[in-house]
Amino acid sequence: MTMKTNVNFVPEYKNNKLIEAVGDICCPLELSKLLKNVPNPPPDNLEIPLHLRKHFVSNVRSLFIPNSETIKVAETIDLMIRQGYVKRKAGTSGFYGMNKEKFNLNAFSSCASITGISGVGKSVAIENTLNILYPQVYEHSNFPGFLTGFKQLLWIKVDAPETGKLSDLAINLMIATDAALGTDHFLETITRNNYKSQKSGKSLFNEWYLIAKKYQIGIIVIDEIQNLFKQARLSERNKKRNSDTRLELKIVEDETIKQLLTANNSWMIPLLVSGTLDGIAALNTRLSTGERLVTAGYHEFKYPGSEKDKFFADTFFPTLCKYQYVNKKLPPSEEFCSLLYNLTCGIPRILVALWIAAHRVSAEMGADELNFNHFIVASNTYLRPLKPAIAALKSNDPRKLNLYEDLLPRDFIF
Repeated sequence: MTMKTNVNFVPEYKNNKLIEAVGDICCPLELSKLLKNVPNPPPDNLEIPLHLRKHFVSNVRSLFIPNSETIKVAETIDLMIRQGYVKRKAGTSGFYGMNKEKFNLNAFSSCASITGISGVGKSVAIENTLNILYPQVYEHSNFPGFLTGFKQLLWIKVDAPETGKLSDLAINLMIATDAALGTDHFLETITRNNYKSQKSGKSLFNEWYLIAKKYQIGIIVIDEIQNLFKQARLSERNKKRNSDTRLELKIVEDETIKQLLTANNSWMIPLLVSGTLDGIAALNTRLSTGERLVTAGYHEFKYPGSEKDKFFADTFFPTLCKYQYVNKKLPPSEEFCSLLYNLTCGIPRILVALWIAAHRVSAEMGADELNFNHFIVASNTYLRPLKPAIAALKSNDPRKLNLYEDLLPRDFIF
């Protein structure tokens, strides 16, 4: 099997400098190889003092083994970027058409969505795909119509602001764009006092777009899309605690969604959104929006259904076991696998947090080993705030599952 294929092999990609900047087309096996990150494990005989080992075990946070859904996401992103550039070939009306507010290229407007509960690896999959597979900015030394070359912006990724407001989303895009390009196009706007009261969200978004289109932006990625919506009041949510259904999220500003769809549908910029299940569901409540969100694909990251899940039991768990910063290690047994699953439901972010916390417990007890009790104590102490969320997942009770995102603390770290 050919691991990489030159872009010119595809007729509609041939001699398109914007697509050439994206690089060769990788097969799934090559994508897995490129995206995988396995840090060096500890040596068999550790001579590191116990109190320092917690600093070394933290390298397990960088462990990343792509599962099948991650590879599909990588392929979706690759298709979106390349297909988005097909009608924007240098020297054609499509390339210069980006300078018009609206233009019709008969191009395919692509949008994809990624969803799943918090902690299953959505954001990591997206960020690794973008950062590892593509340059964010590509500088062409020679480019048709430009005497001094051309700087191309392949992708931009930001989180949806917690306010849900278009003005804050636009500012996030401005900051990220200037940081990527090494420019100060938006310095005055960003630093201007009370900018929110001087310009509308739509004006700020259009100001960002005027610059982004000059650099032929390849794809816009908006993570944490649920931030564009607000939850029902706590009193209303409490009334729903014993219900199999949950209250729908309400949009903060309709203009935010409208402008994102304009960028995708009228300006033909590929759009990828990612968020929790309720966030994506809220977008899909409007049929026209829902249709646009899956034109390039829909991906759901699921947590393991049991400790016997093939990826969890046969790949992730045995690899994680190599990162025991003790001299007396636990073997990767079925019993150990079952314990970790019961304490974390196999959710990667929680599992890694537990792994690090168990090492802390071991060191605090003065032990040069790991045993089951260390993980149980770590779960009951350092990860105690997560226990209600884990219990909700383990129950498989729709009423409790609906509360998962409410029960899970944000940005937990040990």
